[in-house]
Amino acid sequence: MKKRTRSTGRKKTRNLAETRAAILTAAFEEIYANGFHASSIEAILERTNLTKGALFHQFASKLELGYAVVDEVVSPMSLARWVTPLSAFDDPFEGILQLVERNIVEAPQASLNLG
Repeated sequence: MKKRTRSTGRKKTRNLAETRAAILTAAFEEIYANGFHASSIEAILERTNLTKGALFHQFASKLELGYAVVDEVVSPMSLARWVTPLSAFDDPFEGILQLVERNIVEAPQASLNLG
């Protein structure tokens, strides 16, 4: 008996934006936990279940990926956590103190351990 395979003739489509977001999230987590130099491409790929080809289609190097993490993950996170809420305070120094206290109290212990 012959084995029948079904082929649609269509290539699997990939969502490049979702792939990029998954890589950036995994890279941020890896860098946050281990530091940039100790982070490896292999560890980032393990977190995403993507191939090296998928990663290097998005980023030419680990350094480029690191810059993208800063620009696309860390910067918006910092703005949302520190800069935007500061605009609600008349006295920026008082605002900074309150934000530091609030962000420390609300932070999980693991985040405090990592800095």
